[in-house]
Amino acid sequence: MSKLFREGKVQIVEPGGQVQEAYRKKSESYLISAKILLENGRLESTRSSPV
Repeated sequence: MSKLFREGKVQIVEPGGQVQEAYRKKSESYLISAKILLENGRLESTRSSPV
């Protein structure tokens, strides 16, 4: 990734309004789902256990 950045093939840009809104909606959806799962005793950790 560093090489691509140095070559100018990858750059940091400010997110557009549509991207911000999409992430906000997705985040809100995940939060609602988590609350439903928690209320029904079905919420599980997203961390994987070492094998």
